[in-house]
Amino acid sequence: MPRITLGDRLQTIVDSPYLPASKLNFAKSLLAFYQRKGMLTKGRRVWVDNLEEMIERRAGLEDEDKPEIVQEIDALIARMPEEDASSWNMGFVQSIREQAMTGHARGYDSVLSQAQRTKLKEISSEYTADALAAREEWPAVYRDTYRNDAVVLADYYASTNYYQDFVRKVRGNADYVPPKRFFMKLHTNKYAQKVLKAWEADAKYTVGSMVSHRASASWAAKRALAKGGIVIASNLPIISAANGAKRYKVLPVGAVAPVEIEERHIKKFKAPKKA
Repeated sequence: MPRITLGDRLQTIVDSPYLPASKLNFAKSLLAFYQRKGMLTKGRRVWVDNLEEMIERRAGLEDEDKPEIVQEIDALIARMPEEDASSWNMGFVQSIREQAMTGHARGYDSVLSQAQRTKLKEISSEYTADALAAREEWPAVYRDTYRNDAVVLADYYASTNYYQDFVRKVRGNADYVPPKRFFMKLHTNKYAQKVLKAWEADAKYTVGSMVSHRASASWAAKRALAKGGIVIASNLPIISAANGAKRYKVLPVGAVAPVEIEERHIKKFKAPKKA
């Protein structure tokens, strides 16, 4: 018996009358990719199984044989785009679908907890026609409105142990667009808002002005700025989610190497009074 390849499976999927019409172009793109490359990426490979399962369900099961919750989940899975094939959302809905089908086969009326149903409703709201339309617009909105903020936040989080995957992608690829839900949750958290506020604030000390250290400055900064210093830059990446976190590069009087210091740790220089 000849070996069945991924190409054979994809061709069968494309030719199947039970393939949802909304997935036909996507299935054709998978087949074309396989024909060009001779392989599928991990994310695309998952969808071969997903599409076959869709076809099997449509071919072998009538709607009246499935509980209402499973019909709802199947409709949701059919709406979910390719990039969500290996997402947490997909994993969750597939898991509760299996749970619901198992419970139905055993004669249970309800097998999902209230928490599961609430989460399912929340996920479903992300895949309505309006939500999907907004999602298609997100890359343009992100680039026009949020890309600069993303760079500022990536610089901040680079100094922490959080969101390192986001940091690497934003810093390493100018074309990267983070998922909308993830980014907006990140963008609106209280730490991010403090960082953005500090970045956008006007510099209290302009380039060329003289400053000295405050009592709150580190010992090293106090030593470097004992005689004051000249501000040579006021646009360094923000690394603290605090008031007065705008960062400056200051050249100490008599020195050749500048120091980096936050606004909250410097003040306007006042020459000492003569005796």
